Amino acid sequence: MEDEALLRQEVVELTSFVQNDPAWVDLRDAILSTGLRIGDFVMAGFYEDEIGTEYGGLVTTAGEMFEFQRSSARGSRGFLSWKRVADVRTLADSFAAAQTALRMATGRDS
Repeated sequence: MEDEALLRQEVVELTSFVQNDPAWVDLRDAILSTGLRIGDFVMAGFYEDEIGTEYGGLVTTAGEMFEFQRSSARGSRGFLSWKRVADVRTLADSFAAAQTALRMATGRDS
């Protein structure tokens, strides 16, 4: 099991990148196009494969969880896949920090 402090750090860093980093503007714009607001979510995880597809998970402050895929090509808009996840264990199958992100996003952080 990964150290909780490292998982928290991952959530904070990824969320900061998506919310603030100019290099992540395409992903930020895609997330905002779903109706979420910038302060309403934290990132549960993110990675990119060797062919340029991005995979991510996020958790809203209301406790909703989403998993997505999108192209990383410059100027890409929208998602190849955007799905609501009902169980945090499903999100945790792809992103180790999912449970931590859920606690942090909903304020049930201990």
